[in-house]
Amino acid sequence: MYVTEHQPLTIEDTMKAPETPPSDKSLLAHSLKKFTGLFERGHTRQTSDSESSKLDLESSEVFDLLSLERRQAIIKVLHDAEKTPVSVSELSKKVAAIEYNCAPSELDSAQEKRIYIAAYQVHIPYLAEASVVTYDSERQLVDRGENFDRVHHILQILLDALGDH
Repeated sequence: MYVTEHQPLTIEDTMKAPETPPSDKSLLAHSLKKFTGLFERGHTRQTSDSESSKLDLESSEVFDLLSLERRQAIIKVLHDAEKTPVSVSELSKKVAAIEYNCAPSELDSAQEKRIYIAAYQVHIPYLAEASVVTYDSERQLVDRGENFDRVHHILQILLDALGDH
């Protein structure tokens, strides 16, 4: 059952499969939309006043941050990194390997460059603006930001609900 503006959304609704499954690409977007409905109604973890100023992302911002698979991959790579910060080059190479479904050593320079440029020019600055990551442009290093754990947690819940890791 798809949730419309007229129906209240419950946590149980987010766990139900839709009657008519959307395509793979729209399934995550659909789930994110449902999840952000919960987010708006306060079904998120409780924070203190001092902590809430750090974690003050609107549900639409979280939806937008997670709407592109490349940003999801950046978040996954940073989460899985044994040591942070990570160089933009290393991060991009691992994201490219995810996108091209191969080992990092199997990537050609054009594939690496394509992901590097997009990450460097668009995705890393966008995630940094939302404090999901921190970015040292002089040293070309990316680390987890103040909102990283929260956004990663939401991404993980969605991926777990969809059975997609």
